Amino acid sequence: MDRAVKVAGGLVFQETAEGDIEVLVIDDSFGRVTLPKGHVEPGELIEEAAVREIQEETGIEGKLLAPIAMVSYAFTSREGVTGTKDAYYYLLEAKGGQVKAQLEEVQGARFIPLSTVMDTIMTKGYPNNIDVFVRGTHLIEEWKKKQLVAASKVTLARMSIGTTKQDLTIFCRQARLYGIASVMVNPLYVKDAVDALKGSETKVCAAIAYPHGAISLAAKRLLIEQALADGATEINVLMATGKLRDGDFDHVREEIETILLHADKKYKCIFTFESGLLTEHQLEQSVAVALACGASDISISSGAVAPFNRPQAIEKIARMTQKTGVRLQAFVESHQRERALHFLEVGADHLLSSATFRLLYGENSVVFHTDNL
Repeated sequence: MDRAVKVAGGLVFQETAEGDIEVLVIDDSFGRVTLPKGHVEPGELIEEAAVREIQEETGIEGKLLAPIAMVSYAFTSREGVTGTKDAYYYLLEAKGGQVKAQLEEVQGARFIPLSTVMDTIMTKGYPNNIDVFVRGTHLIEEWKKKQLVAASKVTLARMSIGTTKQDLTIFCRQARLYGIASVMVNPLYVKDAVDALKGSETKVCAAIAYPHGAISLAAKRLLIEQALADGATEINVLMATGKLRDGDFDHVREEIETILLHADKKYKCIFTFESGLLTEHQLEQSVAVALACGASDISISSGAVAPFNRPQAIEKIARMTQKTGVRLQAFVESHQRERALHFLEVGADHLLSSATFRLLYGENSVVFHTDNL
């Protein structure tokens, strides 16, 4: 009887002291040169399986960067069982461990120069792996040219109205693997996110007063206190857009001063201004108020009211924050990688995006659908 099998693995690379790139390959049980991969276990995310299988087969710990491609092919096992394999491949950067082949599964493992990998695969590998190596090689070139968005500069928000605890847990497990700086969730789900990310460097940010900012200062303070009690280490407070449009900057000043007065240095407090409904003058005035109050982190968003941030607005605000050493966060949609890189280039320190990991993908990534979400 034919079987459908799901496997995961990837192309792991490292940069030598001389600046050369090497990639990790294995000699499989048939003596062919290929990439490490293995079965996805029940309850395991495909990304988790890729990282685990690579470490088990080669001894190398990899940091997930981006998907490369999914390859489907027919197989026949040594026992004569036939079926179809869906192989999911990712690009990973080597971050630890030493090469030690799992001899029960493979004949050997080694790093080889990137410059020789295509010749090796063409002569000793599998034809259905050629596209994976080609795309992976191009992604490595994008990485070298800093054309991939670094996960350490990204906060991803998971705040959709229908999010379940299972959805959030899966999202947090993926964020951990990619090394996302923080995940932003509604206050109700802070504790669940903290539990899912325990032992991880990915932080939990509580979204206060989203999506409109139109709640009282007392309510915002209560939400902040509860989020911190539940384990959040970052707070993102949305300022009341309507008050800013009215020109009531005293209201916003009071909010920021009061929140900062009760702030603890153990957590980061980010003040967010929706740019989509503000004129450039109103936005600049709003940021000026926050700077005068001593805010250390400012975010410019347009997620609720406009399809994108205005690049010229980000550039102007960046010039204001750079003079004072204040960190600037800019919102981008998950498909706007070029815009994200531009924002970082003109002075944004950090990025906020919606709850997909597509912002991290490269030009040569194939976006494949999995059962993870």
